[in-house]
Amino acid sequence: MQSRGRIASLVPLSTRPHHTCRMVIDKLLLAFIKFIQETYVRIGKEKLVILVSAYAKSLGVGEYGASKMGAIITSNHYFFDPPKKRRQPTFFKSRVRRVEKDIAPGYVE
Repeated sequence: MQSRGRIASLVPLSTRPHHTCRMVIDKLLLAFIKFIQETYVRIGKEKLVILVSAYAKSLGVGEYGASKMGAIITSNHYFFDPPKKRRQPTFFKSRVRRVEKDIAPGYVE
C-alpha cells in the first residue's frame, strides 16, 4: 500500500552542493607563483610561502599559508618538472643462465 507520498521520492539523488566556494587569488601573486615554479622547479610549498609572503607584503596584499599554496599549485597545474626516466627494476631484466660445462672425466679405473 502506498501512503500519501510518491514512491519516486525514495530514489536517491545527488547530494553535491549547487554552489561551492571558489578560491580567490590575487593575479599578481598568481603570476609570481608561476614564475617561481618555472624558475625553481623543485621548490616546496613551505619555501614558496616565504617568498610569496615577502612579495605580498611589498604589494600590501594578504599572505597565503602552506596549505593554500599547495591548493593553488595543484588547481593551476603548476608542475614544470620534466618527467623522470623510469628505470626498469632489476628483477625484470633478462637473466643470464649459466650452463654447467661438461667436465671430461679424468683417469677412470
